[in-house]
Amino acid sequence: MLLLTDIMKEGSELLMASDDAAKIARAFGHCECELEKGNLWLDGVMSRKKQVVPALEAAFRG
Repeated sequence: MLLLTDIMKEGSELLMASDDAAKIARAFGHCECELEKGNLWLDGVMSRKKQVVPALEAAFRG
């Protein structure tokens, strides 16, 4: 995964190569249908430490 944050658009583009990209999308409240070639726009996500890591931890624990 690579997270590119755009401070002007106030969000982040998540680029991923995964066997289960849908699981990662669900971690952020998105459905599989919103994935575009393994990319996902996360509106309002600006902090990796406060917003990204906790969501991924919860998804992979459960």
